[in-house]
Amino acid sequence: MDFDAVADELYGVPREEFIRTRNARAAEAKDRSLAARIKALRKPTLAAWLVNRLARERPDDLAELAALGQELRTAHEELAGGRLRELSVRRREAVDALTLATREIGRESGLGVSDTVTDQVHATLQAALAGGEAADLVTAGRLATPLDPSDAQQWLTAGTLRHRASEPARAGLAAVPDEPDVPDDAEPDEQPSTRPGTRAKRAQPSRSDRGTTGTTVSAAEVQRRREARQRAEQEAEAARTRRNEAAKTLADAQRRAKEATEEVAELRAKLVKAQRYEKLTRNAVRAAQLELGTAERESDRTERALRRHGPSH
Repeated sequence: MDFDAVADELYGVPREEFIRTRNARAAEAKDRSLAARIKALRKPTLAAWLVNRLARERPDDLAELAALGQELRTAHEELAGGRLRELSVRRREAVDALTLATREIGRESGLGVSDTVTDQVHATLQAALAGGEAADLVTAGRLATPLDPSDAQQWLTAGTLRHRASEPARAGLAAVPDEPDVPDDAEPDEQPSTRPGTRAKRAQPSRSDRGTTGTTVSAAEVQRRREARQRAEQEAEAARTRRNEAAKTLADAQRRAKEATEEVAELRAKLVKAQRYEKLTRNAVRAAQLELGTAERESDRTERALRRHGPSH
């Protein structure tokens, strides 16, 4: 029995079958260590389960999202403002589209997807853009809990320096998502260099190096803040547009509801009038039937009297 295969199976089954299937696979495991690892896997939350289903039903779309995240990190490193704006629009469109796709998955599965769950899915997809372990977990479809993009923001610019997690480590992240596979003493901006001698140069930078580095960092920070503000303005404008569209949709719906109410009232008035007319006509029918009966009886009576008197001479 292979742990990865079991993990893939568990995070792909319906949520209500997770615990039963997990316990069954743990019982089937011959190795006690493997059984313990399987038993430690946590049942996914609804948001995590929806993203896991997305990874299985639309793997190509998630692969494109991961590639978009790499493009964003490259643009950040190169301080390419125009490219960043273009990619930010693509990022928003991609994340929104995939978030809507998870709502559809939930609907098809007979599950109610609340706004809170939708927000968690959206945040998880945003976190996947940062690359690293977050992207690995999302594309592997082994999430137990939703991800927080704020925890992954440091990967946006340092993702290319961070070591990728091994397959067992990524599976472990699904079981215990609060313990990422990163050394305690490793800071995002202090990753070891792959070039010999670089660590020593960093340890004792020259005065000119320190001055140049300080200036570069300051300029980069200004650029990042400017781009962040631009992104915020773009997102605010998009939010205003969505709000205006929603308000227009609401106004149209209210107008149609009012028209329908008026039409119902008119139809009810016509129904009352028709019911009254029906009652009158039924009364008229009964009166006519009574009159007909009376006339028939009178006709029979006169005919009998005529026969008794015989034919006239």
